[in-house]
Amino acid sequence: MLMLAKQGWDLVQGSRKVYEHWKRLPDADRELTRASAERVGALGAELSKALAMSRFRRDATPGGRGADLVASELQTVLKEIATGPLGVVALAALRPKGRFARAAVTGGGFVVRRINRKNGAAVLPAGPASDPAATHVAIQLDQLRAVHREHDRSGVGLANLPQYNHAMGELFRMGPHAVPPLIAVLGGPRPSTDTPEGLVEDGVANDIAEVLGAIGDPEAIDVLVAQFDRFIVAAHRALAQFSEGVETLLAGLDAPDDFTRGCCIQGLAFARVERTRAAQGVTQALGDGVAHNRELAALSAQRLACPDPQLLAVLDRLAMDDPSERVRAKALQTHHELASQLGPEVSAQGVGSGNRENGTNSTQAHERKQMGWFSKGPKPVSASLPDPEWSAASRATYVREVSKYYGTPETMADGGRKHLAAGDPGTAVHLLCKSIDMMHTAYGYAEMRDRQPGPADQPILDDFCEAVAASLAAHPQADLDEPVREVTHRLRAIAHACEQRQLPAGMFRLAHDRLGRIAPRVPTDDLLWA
Repeated sequence: MLMLAKQGWDLVQGSRKVYEHWKRLPDADRELTRASAERVGALGAELSKALAMSRFRRDATPGGRGADLVASELQTVLKEIATGPLGVVALAALRPKGRFARAAVTGGGFVVRRINRKNGAAVLPAGPASDPAATHVAIQLDQLRAVHREHDRSGVGLANLPQYNHAMGELFRMGPHAVPPLIAVLGGPRPSTDTPEGLVEDGVANDIAEVLGAIGDPEAIDVLVAQFDRFIVAAHRALAQFSEGVETLLAGLDAPDDFTRGCCIQGLAFARVERTRAAQGVTQALGDGVAHNRELAALSAQRLACPDPQLLAVLDRLAMDDPSERVRAKALQTHHELASQLGPEVSAQGVGSGNRENGTNSTQAHERKQMGWFSKGPKPVSASLPDPEWSAASRATYVREVSKYYGTPETMADGGRKHLAAGDPGTAVHLLCKSIDMMHTAYGYAEMRDRQPGPADQPILDDFCEAVAASLAAHPQADLDEPVREVTHRLRAIAHACEQRQLPAGMFRLAHDRLGRIAPRVPTDDLLWA
């Protein structure tokens, strides 16, 4: 029987901690313990991979070993280090109150008891009446439910953001104490989303997934993976917040079903740790046999914003040769955005710069291939126009179309999305810019009386950045200074207003930084942050 997941990941974390502190020892002491420490590092990495594979019911890689066997050997090596004559030297750099420092003092007993705990069902909270932690969690979840009910009633975003932030903060500050009751709720039954209460519980489930990801306890991995099939979109993002979760997402890239692979691909886009490994995983996913998953991989590469040379090379190939028009379009956008981070020389080479046919840059052939991408929606501005004329025509189309979409930031953004889907990113830039300007009015001049920043803002910010990237990919000399500068100012002002009210400003700052990477040539240093 496979060890309990929590115990296995505890052992992986312990082995990493021992190995990292061993590397900081003086040279002489490090040499004395090199063989044991390097063995700990290798076994820890092997166990981590074996545990991740077990999440998707996959066998060990050819020539590999199962998690139980690796864990047993790693436990023995750790015990030898903790109890042997060199144990104090090997572990001297650990904090006195750290787990493995105590293990050294007690002869490794703590480690052995921790890992050899009798296998059985995970300990669940006894219930609100007997468990203070579960009681406090239940109170905070009720607060979140109240916020979501009000959101569903009003339809204008989270109507009580301070209450929402307080409840989420309380859960996060509980740390590991909150994990068992949160797992019990997230893994339990929920009403159908066809009902109002089901929509509320669905929102709370996403909140729980977000908290579990921020806490980063490997015990939550199984329940987060199980939420893929329940369409909890925060679950794959939560796994990307801690190392063991990233390992699980990477293992899921080889899952047998397309949907699970797609969820894991999307999750890697939000990796806060192991970002280099996440980029390698996204590169692998660009070769997925399903076109939709390749498109998701290109989008994940864009969001991850890690300009790995191998990743760029694969994007270059997809932008030219992928049989799916949607994959080619997204690969082209992502390649342009990532290449711009490596400097103007790389960005100027463009897609297909290393693939010449009869002396002609194959990017030109690729652009001609793109002409028939979209057949529905608004009529796009002709992509064959020179960049200056294309910019002016996009602005003129915006002036003609904008009156159709006045109302809320969402209605204006919907207009931008229609033009973006129709292959008209230039007009989409201006419509989405107007949407963000309307947000700025609501959060600045109106002082958030009728609308507060919330999750509904994120898609608008993402779509604006995507529209700018698509425009510059097809028209590198397009004049987008006005909308880019306006949105840059709006994002700075909204972030400042949020911070003045002690509200989260992270999504606006991240969008601001991403926009700066997409359009680095647009001057913005003279714009104020308020």
